[in-house]
Amino acid sequence: KGVHFDLGQGAMKGYNDRLPSDNFAVRAYTETYFDGGNYQFNVRADDGFQLLAYNIDTKQWVNITDGNKWEGEAYGNSRQFTNQLAAGRYDLHFHYFEGGGGAYFDLDWAKVNTPTSPLTDRVTYTIKPNDTLSGIAQNLLGNANRWQQITDANGNTFNEIQARSLPIGTVVYLPKNGIKQDNTSGIQPNSSSAKLDDFLNRFNGFTNIPRLDRSDLQGECVTLIARYIEEEYLVPSEKTKILTLGDGKDVATNIGSQFSNYFNSVNDPSMPVRGSIISFPSLGGGFGHVAIVTDVQTINSQSVRIKIVDSNGTNGRIVEQHNYWITINSNGTS
Repeated sequence: KGVHFDLGQGAMKGYNDRLPSDNFAVRAYTETYFDGGNYQFNVRADDGFQLLAYNIDTKQWVNITDGNKWEGEAYGNSRQFTNQLAAGRYDLHFHYFEGGGGAYFDLDWAKVNTPTSPLTDRVTYTIKPNDTLSGIAQNLLGNANRWQQITDANGNTFNEIQARSLPIGTVVYLPKNGIKQDNTSGIQPNSSSAKLDDFLNRFNGFTNIPRLDRSDLQGECVTLIARYIEEEYLVPSEKTKILTLGDGKDVATNIGSQFSNYFNSVNDPSMPVRGSIISFPSLGGGFGHVAIVTDVQTINSQSVRIKIVDSNGTNGRIVEQHNYWITINSNGTS
Protein backbone atom coordinates (compact mmCIF):
# COMPACT_ATOMS: atom_id res chain seq x y z
CA LYS A 1 0.00 0.00 0.00
CA GLY A 2 1.13 3.52 -0.65
CA VAL A 3 1.35 6.34 -3.18
CA HIS A 4 4.22 6.56 -5.66
CA PHE A 5 4.92 8.75 -8.67
CA ASP A 6 8.00 9.99 -10.51
CA LEU A 7 7.56 12.98 -12.81
CA GLY A 8 11.13 13.06 -14.06
CA GLN A 9 12.22 16.67 -14.32
CA GLY A 10 8.85 17.91 -13.18
CA ALA A 11 6.79 17.71 -16.37
CA MET A 12 3.20 16.62 -15.67
CA LYS A 13 2.13 14.15 -18.35
CA GLY A 14 -1.34 13.97 -19.89
CA TYR A 15 -2.55 17.46 -18.97
CA ASN A 16 -2.06 19.13 -22.37
CA ASP A 17 0.73 21.23 -20.88
CA ARG A 18 -1.73 23.06 -18.67
CA LEU A 19 0.61 22.63 -15.69
CA PRO A 20 4.20 23.88 -15.70
CA SER A 21 7.20 21.61 -15.30
CA ASP A 22 8.26 23.52 -12.16
CA ASN A 23 6.59 25.51 -9.36
CA PHE A 24 3.34 23.55 -9.10
CA ALA A 25 1.47 21.75 -6.31
CA VAL A 26 -0.72 18.65 -6.13
CA ARG A 27 -3.44 17.92 -3.59
CA ALA A 28 -4.89 14.39 -3.54
CA TYR A 29 -5.99 11.60 -1.22
CA THR A 30 -6.42 7.86 -1.05
CA GLU A 31 -8.95 5.98 1.07
CA THR A 32 -7.62 3.40 3.52
CA TYR A 33 -8.47 1.70 6.82
CA PHE A 34 -6.47 1.90 10.06
CA ASP A 35 -7.28 -0.63 12.77
CA GLY A 36 -6.20 1.68 15.60
CA GLY A 37 -2.77 2.27 17.11
CA ASN A 38 0.50 3.94 16.19
CA TYR A 39 1.43 4.15 12.51
CA GLN A 40 4.72 5.15 10.92
CA PHE A 41 4.52 7.05 7.63
CA ASN A 42 7.59 6.96 5.39
CA VAL A 43 7.92 9.70 2.80
CA ARG A 44 10.54 10.38 0.14
CA ALA A 45 9.80 13.54 -1.79
CA ASP A 46 11.36 16.20 -3.94
CA ASP A 47 10.59 18.97 -3.15
CA GLY A 48 8.06 19.08 -0.26
CA PHE A 49 4.89 17.62 1.23
CA GLN A 50 2.23 17.63 3.96
CA LEU A 51 0.25 14.65 5.29
CA LEU A 52 -3.10 14.65 7.06
CA ALA A 53 -5.84 12.09 7.63
CA TYR A 54 -9.61 12.59 7.66
CA ASN A 55 -11.60 10.07 9.72
CA ILE A 56 -14.65 9.35 7.58
CA ASP A 57 -16.60 7.96 10.54
CA THR A 58 -15.96 10.72 13.11
CA LYS A 59 -15.33 13.54 10.59
CA GLN A 60 -12.17 14.57 12.45
CA TRP A 61 -8.89 15.69 10.93
CA VAL A 62 -5.52 14.44 12.17
CA ASN A 63 -2.32 16.28 11.21
CA ILE A 64 0.36 13.68 10.56
CA THR A 65 2.86 16.41 9.72
CA ASP A 66 2.82 19.99 10.95
CA GLY A 67 -0.08 21.68 9.17
CA ASN A 68 1.67 25.06 9.25
CA LYS A 69 4.68 24.18 7.11
CA TRP A 70 5.93 22.02 4.26
CA GLU A 71 8.09 19.02 5.14
CA GLY A 72 10.94 17.57 3.12
CA GLU A 73 14.00 18.84 1.36
CA ALA A 74 15.26 18.79 -2.21
CA TYR A 75 16.83 15.58 -3.53
CA GLY A 76 14.13 13.37 -2.00
CA ASN A 77 15.42 12.75 1.50
CA SER A 78 13.39 10.09 3.31
CA ARG A 79 11.38 11.21 6.35
CA GLN A 80 9.46 9.25 9.00
CA PHE A 81 6.45 10.43 10.99
CA THR A 82 4.61 8.48 13.69
CA ASN A 83 1.04 9.21 14.71
CA GLN A 84 -1.64 7.49 16.77
CA LEU A 85 -4.88 6.91 14.86
CA ALA A 86 -8.20 5.60 16.12
CA ALA A 87 -9.65 2.64 14.26
CA GLY A 88 -11.76 3.57 11.25
CA ARG A 89 -11.93 4.50 7.57
CA TYR A 90 -9.77 7.43 6.53
CA ASP A 91 -9.09 9.66 3.56
CA LEU A 92 -5.30 9.97 3.70
CA HIS A 93 -4.50 13.34 2.15
CA PHE A 94 -1.12 14.30 0.73
CA HIS A 95 -0.12 17.74 -0.50
CA TYR A 96 2.94 17.83 -2.75
CA PHE A 97 4.87 20.71 -4.33
CA GLU A 98 7.58 20.84 -6.95
CA GLY A 99 9.96 23.79 -7.06
CA GLY A 100 12.41 22.71 -9.72
CA GLY A 101 14.51 19.85 -11.04
CA GLY A 102 13.49 16.27 -10.27
CA ALA A 103 9.96 15.66 -9.05
CA TYR A 104 8.88 12.48 -7.26
CA PHE A 105 6.85 11.38 -4.24
CA ASP A 106 6.89 8.03 -2.41
CA LEU A 107 4.61 7.35 0.54
CA ASP A 108 4.02 4.14 2.46
CA TRP A 109 2.93 3.35 5.99
CA ALA A 110 2.84 0.50 8.48
CA LYS A 111 1.51 -0.09 11.96
CA VAL A 112 4.07 0.20 14.74
CA ASN A 113 3.99 -2.82 17.03
CA THR A 114 3.77 -1.48 20.55
CA PRO A 115 6.07 -3.48 22.85
CA THR A 116 4.25 -5.69 25.32
CA SER A 117 7.27 -5.78 27.62
CA PRO A 118 8.60 -4.01 29.55
CA LEU A 119 6.06 -1.24 28.79
CA THR A 120 2.79 -3.03 29.61
CA ASP A 121 2.50 -0.74 32.65
CA ARG A 122 2.71 2.38 30.47
CA VAL A 123 0.34 4.68 28.59
CA THR A 124 1.16 6.50 25.36
CA TYR A 125 1.17 10.19 24.53
CA THR A 126 1.75 11.74 21.07
CA ILE A 127 3.88 14.90 20.95
CA LYS A 128 2.07 18.06 19.77
CA PRO A 129 3.41 21.50 18.80
CA ASN A 130 5.16 23.27 21.73
CA ASP A 131 5.16 20.15 23.91
CA THR A 132 8.05 19.53 26.30
CA LEU A 133 8.51 16.46 28.47
CA SER A 134 8.50 18.58 31.63
CA GLY A 135 5.18 20.12 30.59
CA ILE A 136 3.71 16.70 29.89
CA ALA A 137 5.00 15.43 33.25
CA GLN A 138 3.43 18.40 35.03
CA ASN A 139 0.04 17.98 33.34
CA LEU A 140 -0.23 14.19 33.46
CA LEU A 141 2.08 13.04 36.25
CA GLY A 142 1.62 16.01 38.58
CA ASN A 143 5.31 16.96 38.76
CA ALA A 144 7.47 18.50 36.02
CA ASN A 145 10.58 16.82 37.48
CA ARG A 146 9.17 13.41 36.55
CA TRP A 147 9.95 13.99 32.86
CA GLN A 148 12.83 11.49 33.14
CA GLN A 149 10.25 8.74 33.74
CA ILE A 150 8.93 9.27 30.20
CA THR A 151 10.53 6.91 27.66
CA ASP A 152 10.50 5.88 24.02
CA ALA A 153 8.98 2.62 22.73
CA ASN A 154 12.07 0.66 23.79
CA GLY A 155 12.07 1.99 27.35
CA ASN A 156 14.93 4.45 26.74
CA THR A 157 14.87 7.84 28.46
CA PHE A 158 15.51 11.18 26.74
CA ASN A 159 18.26 13.71 27.37
CA GLU A 160 17.55 17.34 28.28
CA ILE A 161 17.91 18.60 24.70
CA GLN A 162 15.51 15.96 23.35
CA ALA A 163 13.08 16.65 26.20
CA ARG A 164 12.61 20.22 24.95
CA SER A 165 12.31 19.52 21.23
CA LEU A 166 10.88 16.11 20.37
CA PRO A 167 9.47 15.98 16.81
CA ILE A 168 5.72 16.43 16.48
CA GLY A 169 4.05 13.03 16.20
CA THR A 170 6.61 11.21 18.36
CA VAL A 171 4.93 8.67 20.65
CA VAL A 172 6.27 8.60 24.20
CA TYR A 173 5.43 6.33 27.14
CA LEU A 174 4.40 7.39 30.65
CA PRO A 175 4.10 5.20 33.76
CA LYS A 176 0.47 4.15 34.07
CA ASN A 177 0.56 3.99 37.86
CA GLY A 178 1.81 7.57 37.97
CA ILE A 179 -1.03 9.19 36.01
CA LYS A 180 -2.99 11.53 38.25
CA GLN A 181 -6.21 9.98 39.55
CA ASP A 182 -9.45 11.89 39.86
CA ASN A 183 -13.09 11.27 40.74
CA THR A 184 -14.82 12.65 37.69
CA SER A 185 -18.41 13.67 37.12
CA GLY A 186 -19.94 13.91 33.69
CA ILE A 187 -23.13 14.43 31.73
CA GLN A 188 -24.12 13.05 28.34
CA PRO A 189 -25.85 15.11 25.64
CA ASN A 190 -29.34 14.00 24.63
CA SER A 191 -28.53 14.65 20.96
CA SER A 192 -25.94 13.48 18.43
CA SER A 193 -22.37 14.78 18.37
CA ALA A 194 -23.13 17.03 15.38
CA LYS A 195 -23.26 20.02 17.73
CA LEU A 196 -19.73 19.30 18.90
CA ASP A 197 -18.55 18.92 15.29
CA ASP A 198 -19.99 22.34 14.43
CA PHE A 199 -18.42 23.94 17.52
CA LEU A 200 -14.97 22.48 16.87
CA ASN A 201 -15.07 23.48 13.20
CA ARG A 202 -15.62 27.07 14.31
CA PHE A 203 -13.53 27.39 17.47
CA ASN A 204 -10.77 24.75 17.58
CA GLY A 205 -7.47 26.63 17.97
CA PHE A 206 -9.27 29.81 19.12
CA THR A 207 -7.28 31.87 21.65
CA ASN A 208 -8.98 33.57 24.63
CA ILE A 209 -12.45 32.37 23.69
CA PRO A 210 -15.03 34.71 25.32
CA ARG A 211 -18.46 34.02 26.77
CA LEU A 212 -21.56 35.68 25.34
CA ASP A 213 -23.20 36.29 28.75
CA ARG A 214 -20.28 38.17 30.33
CA SER A 215 -17.07 39.83 29.14
CA ASP A 216 -14.76 39.53 32.16
CA LEU A 217 -13.62 35.92 31.56
CA GLN A 218 -11.79 34.63 28.51
CA GLY A 219 -9.93 31.46 27.66
CA GLU A 220 -10.75 29.52 30.84
CA CYS A 221 -12.09 25.98 30.94
CA VAL A 222 -15.49 27.12 32.23
CA THR A 223 -15.60 29.84 29.56
CA LEU A 224 -15.22 27.19 26.86
CA ILE A 225 -18.16 25.20 28.23
CA ALA A 226 -20.31 28.32 28.55
CA ARG A 227 -19.63 29.29 24.93
CA TYR A 228 -20.34 25.70 23.80
CA ILE A 229 -23.75 25.79 25.52
CA GLU A 230 -24.52 29.28 24.22
CA GLU A 231 -23.54 28.57 20.62
CA GLU A 232 -24.96 25.08 20.19
CA TYR A 233 -27.91 24.68 22.57
CA LEU A 234 -29.50 28.06 23.37
CA VAL A 235 -31.87 30.01 21.14
CA PRO A 236 -30.79 33.57 20.21
CA SER A 237 -32.86 35.21 22.93
CA GLU A 238 -31.14 33.07 25.59
CA LYS A 239 -27.53 33.38 24.46
CA THR A 240 -26.67 36.45 26.54
CA LYS A 241 -28.53 35.44 29.73
CA ILE A 242 -26.13 34.96 32.65
CA LEU A 243 -25.17 31.32 33.18
CA THR A 244 -24.39 30.05 36.69
CA LEU A 245 -21.85 27.29 36.14
CA GLY A 246 -19.50 27.57 39.13
CA ASP A 247 -15.90 26.34 39.14
CA GLY A 248 -14.61 23.63 36.83
CA LYS A 249 -15.33 20.90 39.38
CA ASP A 250 -19.00 21.96 39.56
CA VAL A 251 -19.81 22.60 35.89
CA ALA A 252 -21.02 19.13 34.91
CA THR A 253 -23.36 18.96 37.91
CA ASN A 254 -24.74 22.47 37.35
CA ILE A 255 -25.34 21.98 33.62
CA GLY A 256 -27.01 18.64 34.28
CA SER A 257 -29.50 20.30 36.63
CA GLN A 258 -30.03 23.54 34.68
CA PHE A 259 -30.22 22.04 31.19
CA SER A 260 -31.80 18.65 31.77
CA ASN A 261 -33.64 19.01 28.44
CA TYR A 262 -30.27 18.87 26.69
CA PHE A 263 -28.12 16.75 29.04
CA ASN A 264 -28.70 13.84 31.38
CA SER A 265 -28.24 13.96 35.15
CA VAL A 266 -24.73 13.81 36.56
CA ASN A 267 -25.91 10.79 38.55
CA ASP A 268 -26.66 8.79 35.40
CA PRO A 269 -24.38 5.73 35.58
CA SER A 270 -23.81 5.64 31.79
CA MET A 271 -20.25 6.00 30.55
CA PRO A 272 -19.16 9.16 28.67
CA VAL A 273 -19.94 9.55 24.97
CA ARG A 274 -18.64 12.02 22.41
CA GLY A 275 -19.98 15.45 23.35
CA SER A 276 -20.21 14.69 27.09
CA ILE A 277 -19.13 17.42 29.50
CA ILE A 278 -16.83 16.04 32.19
CA SER A 279 -15.45 17.66 35.37
CA PHE A 280 -12.16 16.77 37.09
CA PRO A 281 -12.43 17.99 40.73
CA SER A 282 -8.80 17.49 41.81
CA LEU A 283 -7.23 19.52 38.99
CA GLY A 284 -6.89 23.29 38.81
CA GLY A 285 -5.58 24.00 42.30
CA GLY A 286 -8.86 23.28 44.08
CA PHE A 287 -11.10 24.87 41.45
CA GLY A 288 -11.24 21.72 39.35
CA HIS A 289 -11.21 21.47 35.60
CA VAL A 290 -13.87 20.80 32.96
CA ALA A 291 -13.65 19.62 29.35
CA ILE A 292 -15.69 18.17 26.48
CA VAL A 293 -15.22 14.56 25.38
CA THR A 294 -14.13 14.35 21.71
CA ASP A 295 -13.39 10.64 21.31
CA VAL A 296 -14.31 7.45 23.18
CA GLN A 297 -12.95 3.90 22.96
CA THR A 298 -14.42 1.06 25.00
CA ILE A 299 -11.88 -0.90 27.04
CA ASN A 300 -14.35 -3.29 28.71
CA SER A 301 -17.79 -3.20 30.37
CA GLN A 302 -16.36 -1.27 33.31
CA SER A 303 -14.19 1.36 31.64
CA VAL A 304 -13.58 3.46 28.56
CA ARG A 305 -10.82 5.80 27.51
CA ILE A 306 -11.51 9.29 26.25
CA LYS A 307 -9.88 12.26 24.56
CA ILE A 308 -10.91 15.81 25.42
CA VAL A 309 -10.95 19.38 24.18
CA ASP A 310 -10.40 22.16 26.71
CA SER A 311 -9.01 25.64 27.26
CA ASN A 312 -6.93 26.84 30.19
CA GLY A 313 -4.03 29.01 31.25
CA THR A 314 -1.44 26.23 31.03
CA ASN A 315 -1.94 25.77 27.28
CA GLY A 316 -1.99 29.48 26.39
CA ARG A 317 -5.79 29.77 26.71
CA ILE A 318 -6.18 27.99 23.38
CA VAL A 319 -9.14 25.75 22.54
CA GLU A 320 -7.18 22.54 22.09
CA GLN A 321 -8.01 18.95 21.21
CA HIS A 322 -5.63 16.65 23.08
CA ASN A 323 -4.12 13.46 21.64
CA TYR A 324 -3.63 11.59 24.91
CA TRP A 325 -6.13 9.13 26.34
CA ILE A 326 -7.75 9.32 29.80
CA THR A 327 -9.21 6.13 31.25
CA ILE A 328 -12.65 6.51 32.88
CA ASN A 329 -14.01 3.73 35.08
CA SER A 330 -17.67 3.03 35.82
CA ASN A 331 -17.19 4.28 39.41
CA GLY A 332 -16.16 7.70 38.05
CA THR A 333 -12.41 7.46 38.73
CA SER A 334 -9.91 8.42 36.05
